[in-house]
Amino acid sequence: MKPETYTCLVWMNSQYIGKPIDSIPVPDCCAILGLVRQDNLILAASNPVIEEEDYLIAVAMNPQILPELKHCLNRTQQLHWKPT
Repeated sequence: MKPETYTCLVWMNSQYIGKPIDSIPVPDCCAILGLVRQDNLILAASNPVIEEEDYLIAVAMNPQILPELKHCLNRTQQLHWKPT
């Protein structure tokens, strides 16, 4: 089977903002290769801390797992706004 790559934008409500890239739990047979930040490629081996508007780059070795990988990388948290 042909591996499938996936890239996703990290939104302001991502569960992963402020966390190191190796803290993202990915399905078996998947890996995060790195991220792109402001036109710079940062490899996962350097374990960067994820920031808003980063692009995560991942691969699923089995294309049948790709939907699960997408779901994992796009996890969000509810934002709580306080009126000023």
